Amino acid sequence: MRVSRRRGLARLRASLLPYLLTLPALLLIAGVVVYPLISNVVNSLETDYRVINQARGLKFVGLANYVAAWNQGLMQSSLSNSFRYTIGVVVLSFLLGFACALLLDQLVKTQTFYRVLIVLPWVISPVIAGFTWRWLLSDKFGYLNAVLLGLHIIKNPIIWLGDPNLAFLSVILAGTWRTFPFAMIMILAGLQQVSQELLEAAEIDGASSTQRFRHVTVPQVRSVLVVILLLSFLWTFNDFGVIQIMTQGGPLDATMVLPVLIRTVAFKHLRMGTASALSLLLAAVLLLLSIVYLRFAERDVD
Repeated sequence: MRVSRRRGLARLRASLLPYLLTLPALLLIAGVVVYPLISNVVNSLETDYRVINQARGLKFVGLANYVAAWNQGLMQSSLSNSFRYTIGVVVLSFLLGFACALLLDQLVKTQTFYRVLIVLPWVISPVIAGFTWRWLLSDKFGYLNAVLLGLHIIKNPIIWLGDPNLAFLSVILAGTWRTFPFAMIMILAGLQQVSQELLEAAEIDGASSTQRFRHVTVPQVRSVLVVILLLSFLWTFNDFGVIQIMTQGGPLDATMVLPVLIRTVAFKHLRMGTASALSLLLAAVLLLLSIVYLRFAERDVD
């Protein structure tokens, strides 16, 4: 009996040991992720109260905050701006990163130097990047206007961040500058894994450089390209720092994207219920994009 009890206790300890070892990490995840998520869901279902009156008159209103958030015209325009900004940044950063990767793939001796130099925008803080581009595009002290005036291309300073159309193009340019190094590094890593035997065999068979690139190189890096596009789309759609620092969603809400709108509604207008509903709608969009990413990843594995 004692031997069987000891064996039973030993088995119980062995079965519980993995859970005990992971318990601190699970508690940390619960405190950092699970509790704020549940709290956000609860806030989105309660009265759209202000912070100064957060303990007064709270009541359950169901989906009223979601309906109010969706019916707002600013919500519609912000969602449209988010998709336009994301598509513009992803496409430009992908094309620029692909071009830089192809050029660096041809270099041998100086590849490391240029790779480190190009990747600097990716490692810089979004806040620093935002202030840098805000200074470069300033109509009074901006370096870009100074160069254009010095070359006599323009007669008067251009208000880059004051015009709605120019402001939107400016934030796309800044977002591309920050994002393309990631695409470049990933594509360069994929290009360096392309089978040289297949390229040499295609060249012997008379294939041109364009045909070798299209039928040999691209199929071997296709999975890398899909991952780059999908991850870049997810990250850019959730981008906040650069636009917040450069324009704060202006002028005339021309650059108001969903993350900036959520911050404005929550901390400027102090409408926590609507802000919580908006953040969950943003999470739903990102979740759908993540499902698409996982489907593509599973297809590539199969």
